[in-house]
Amino acid sequence: MSAYNVGRGISRTREAGALGDLETRAAEYDLFRSGVYPNGRLAGRRGIHYTVYPPYALPMFAAFFEPGGFRQGAFVIGTASLASLVVIGWYGVRELRFAGPALAATGACAASAIAGVIGCLWVGQFSLVSTALLVMQIVCVERGRSATAGLCFALAMLKPQVALPFVMLFVRDRQWRGVVTGMAVLAALSLLACWWTGLSPLRVAQHWAFGESLAWTAQSDTLGPGSLATALGLNPRLVQFVILGLSACLAAGAWWVAGRRLANADLVPLAGACGLAGALLFYHRSYDHVMLAPAVIAVLARVAAVPTPTSAALAALVPATVWLPNRFIDVVPYARVGQAVIWTAAAVVLAVWACRIGPDRPAAAATRPTSSVPPRERRALP
Repeated sequence: MSAYNVGRGISRTREAGALGDLETRAAEYDLFRSGVYPNGRLAGRRGIHYTVYPPYALPMFAAFFEPGGFRQGAFVIGTASLASLVVIGWYGVRELRFAGPALAATGACAASAIAGVIGCLWVGQFSLVSTALLVMQIVCVERGRSATAGLCFALAMLKPQVALPFVMLFVRDRQWRGVVTGMAVLAALSLLACWWTGLSPLRVAQHWAFGESLAWTAQSDTLGPGSLATALGLNPRLVQFVILGLSACLAAGAWWVAGRRLANADLVPLAGACGLAGALLFYHRSYDHVMLAPAVIAVLARVAAVPTPTSAALAALVPATVWLPNRFIDVVPYARVGQAVIWTAAAVVLAVWACRIGPDRPAAAATRPTSSVPPRERRALP
């Protein structure tokens, strides 16, 4: 399946209309490069397609399109996406090699087996790159390199709907310097974009908060806030902002109630829970499901370390619902609802596994030679 997904994704880049998403990003960067904000409402120019990316992403596009434009961007994003699969595969091997070569090999293929890989390569999406940066964030947080982790998080925010939930990883050992670093980088890039295009930061903020309808989120091919708003006849922006606000309140409440346990959280299940929560709470296309690779790795690591009925069920259901191609899911009635139910249950259970630890409990993960971090820093529920 992994080889098929990668091969199919690469082969489809030769089709007519392939890399269409990346071509749109290249056109937006051309406008930005000339000093025009790529949004007709903000730039005051009719006929300009508005970008769905936040302002800080526009300077980031330079890494793909400067100076060669679209053709260079196609090569860079294709190469970076394949390299990202290697990084995520390395993380999978790192977390699962304690259980033997078979499970380690499964971890190596955890990302490439996701059907969304085809879409990432075919349309030229940034999802794989963002997921690889989040993997590096996990490793840096684990090693106490909070500033570097914050930089990885900021770069992964090129796809905010993929990266934003992973801000919760910084609760580990209260590494708030990582949050500050990441937000400072995003703020600086946003101010740069506003200065370069001559727009007021307040005007851009008002547009995203009140002017942007987020109607395009209703076009998602997955179950999420956009489809929920369409079903209920509500404003997609209102639904997404309400969900975002409730999620922030829930995260703050969890920190208030279980602050000490969260500060010592096991990052493997916590990262899995973040990925699943993000897939459920934000707008996504199917290619964004590559962000669920950490969740697959987390449930497999858990069942190998602590085989219980719950861990076995999740180790079967989560990979099955993540790896199964959309063409099979779409023909089964209410399959998307069932998928969402499984992911919700998995996110809750992974969060509980991550937090049910304490400094006086022995580490079930101590037998896992998964990293250079001392076993006392990787505690899991016995």
